[in-house]
Formats: sequence, C-alpha cells, structure tokens
Amino acid sequence: MNSRAIIFDLDDTIFATEEFKPYLRTEFGRETIPGLIERGEIEVRERHQGVVEYINELINNGIAIFIFSDSPSAYCFAILDKGGVNVSRDNVYCSQHKPTVDDNNIFTSYQDILVVGDSPKDIYFAHLRAFPSILLGRLSKKSCEYYNRWTKPSAICTNLDELKSAVDDYLNGQLVFQQHDFKKNYDTVDPDECELTTIPSENMGHAFEYWPNSDDWDDVEDRKKVWFEVKRSIKVAKELTPSQIESSERVAFYNRNKTIGYGKAFKALMWVSFQEFLKWAKKEKLTGKIYLVPTPPSVPMECNKSFPMLILAEWWSKYAYFARKKGEINFILEHFYIVERFWPTPPAHMSNGRREVRPHLETLGTYKKITKNDGTAVIILDDIVTSGTQMNAVATLLTEVGIFKNEIPFYGYAFARTTRPGADVSELLRLFSASEIAGS
Repeated sequence: MNSRAIIFDLDDTIFATEEFKPYLRTEFGRETIPGLIERGEIEVRERHQGVVEYINELINNGIAIFIFSDSPSAYCFAILDKGGVNVSRDNVYCSQHKPTVDDNNIFTSYQDILVVGDSPKDIYFAHLRAFPSILLGRLSKKSCEYYNRWTKPSAICTNLDELKSAVDDYLNGQLVFQQHDFKKNYDTVDPDECELTTIPSENMGHAFEYWPNSDDWDDVEDRKKVWFEVKRSIKVAKELTPSQIESSERVAFYNRNKTIGYGKAFKALMWVSFQEFLKWAKKEKLTGKIYLVPTPPSVPMECNKSFPMLILAEWWSKYAYFARKKGEINFILEHFYIVERFWPTPPAHMSNGRREVRPHLETLGTYKKITKNDGTAVIILDDIVTSGTQMNAVATLLTEVGIFKNEIPFYGYAFARTTRPGADVSELLRLFSASEIAGS
C-alpha cells in the first residue's frame, strides 16, 4: 500500500472562481465556460499566490496529488491546464457532490489521505472517510474559532505559508485524523427504537406547484414561472449570505442568449409565499400560538453561506405580527430554530430508492437545554416537498425529545410541492405515511 496522498479541492481552494459560477449554474454555461477559459477570455487566477507552484513541487517530489471537485470535468480540465497545474488527468475526479462522495479505489490505496479545501463540505468529506483535513481560506480569527468549534478540521490555514507548514506536519506523521462526536452537542433519538410521528396528508400545505420536467408544462405559464423560481431563487439562495438575502441580492446565471441574467430575489418570494400561506392557514382554522420550525438542509448549516428557510421563517413571523395587529389573523407565528443537521446525509434528489424517515433521524438533533414549550400547533417548513420524509423526521424528533409540554398537532408547509402528470400527491402522501407506520 502506498504511504500518503493529498486531495485538493479546486474552486476557491486552488483558483479564485467566483466569476465562473454563473456559467456553472446552467447547462449552456457549463458547455461554454471551458472554451472561454482555454481562449483566455476569462482570467484564471490563483486563490493564494504561489499555490500552483507549490502543488507542482509536491508532485515533482513524488507526492500523490488528486483533485476532487464538484464541478464538471471539461471545466476542471480547462482551468487546471490553463492555470498550469501538472496533475495527471487520471487523478482528477469531477462532479463529486461533496461531502457525500461515492466510494473510490484511491481511498483504500493509501495508508493516509489529507483533504485540503476552502469549504466545510471538504472537511465533512474528510470526516466521513476518517481522513485528516485542512480548511484553507482567508479567514478572520472569529471565523477560525467558529470552524474549530463546529466543523473541526485537523488544521486551519489562512495563507500559503501556513498551508506548507501543515502539509509538512502531515507528511511527517504529525497531522492526523481525530475522531469527533458531533452528536454530543444535541439531543437525538434512536431511529430503530423511536415511534414515528407522521404528519397527516390533510395537514400538508404548499404555496405553489413545482413541475420539475419541462415536458410537462403544457404551455401553462405558472408551471414555467415556478420552475424558474425554484431553480433560480429558492434552491440557490443558500449561495448568498444572510446580509445579501436581506438586501435582495439576486443569483447570476449564464443564459443561452450569451448574457448573464439574474433570478428573482429570494426576499421578494418571502412576501408572495406568505400570502399563499395565510390562505392555507385560514382554511386550516389555525389559532393560538403556532411554532414555525424550518427543516434543515442535507448538510450541517455552516456548509452553506446561509440557511434560507430559517430566514424565511423569521420574516414570516414578522409578517404575521403585523397581520395580527390588523386583525387579519388570530394566531401568533413564532419561528423556532431548534433542529439541526449535525452530520451530512445525501440530498433527497440524489438518494437511490424509496425515501424513508429513519435515515434522517441518524443525522438530526435538537439543541440541548431547551425549555419545554406549549402551543396550539407546529408547522414544519421546507422549500420543496415531495414525499414529506424530512418533515416527518423533524416531527418525530420533536415529539420523541419532548420539546412541547402538551400533545400538539403537526402540520407541514412548503414553498412548492413536486408534481407530475397523473399524480394524486395527497393520496401518495397518505400511502407513504401508512407504510412508514407499518414499518414496511
């Protein structure tokens, strides 16, 4: 078995690639960007001056160097070639969907592997494989303290000199993987022993219908409109910081007309979706104190720049306050950020087979020492609902941990519900709930 290898992330670790991202967000952009890089129409710049020379030096010294990137292969090869990284193409792995990377032969071909990246996703990828890791970035002291507490890389480096020193420590056997118990900060449940709480299908609501396949739009303008809002506003809002969302910034995309356009501001959708939520809440005759609990993403929160559904819940609570003052509603809506994903799980759209509740419970927890609360209902909030598994997982966790003083009804509400031709979604949700209860 070979001794040691190093895996480098590509985007924002080796090269500064913020201006490439609008291209990587669309199919046409992904087809276009390699040519632009090769022709020098977009400048390739190092993220840390001298890092390419350092990587090539490691390669020349016989260190096995690999590149693992979430970006597509044509783009990766173009930027590596243009940037002068002398890594073998056989050592470049693209479209990896970190942190939950598929098994790879190199993982068992070396005694140890170091992962170097700029994102907590890279660090959790290393944790999942029991590899040591380095978080590399121009980070403030406060940010370093935060990542050391929650993400726990083996080392944090804020410049190239610090990286060289940490890599030397690794090659000398001094920087090693350390196992951490991420679960200890949370109250959790045993997925195999707990009783599942299932939100009744009649308690599930949504603001809009999301038709993921454009062939099913049938010239219905609303289907196209919602598709764009989901793809270009909702799903990418996590790439914006909270302050960017608050200031109504929009995410950029490279279009087929060879121009860069922008999705709708996520903040603009908050008010529109809240109006639909109010219609549903009145239909459900909600009263009293309602807790609004956002469903966490598939990765720990620090892996994204923001938690959009939490921001949505906070704003809906503000909207509801003024709606109640005007006499438009007779309930209090309180955002309740209590459930966190402490360990990565594959995103629902990448999971094979049937979507189930119990696997989610292995990676979810509530914050400790939470005072028991009373209320009249809990609404689990998500961006897109298909089967409702994540909502049911959150409802189960809250019930089993005993967050509420009294037995309390659960509801689920989403910005959009995934819809396909001929699908009676309410019936599918009912059948899914029945199968979960039966344990099938």
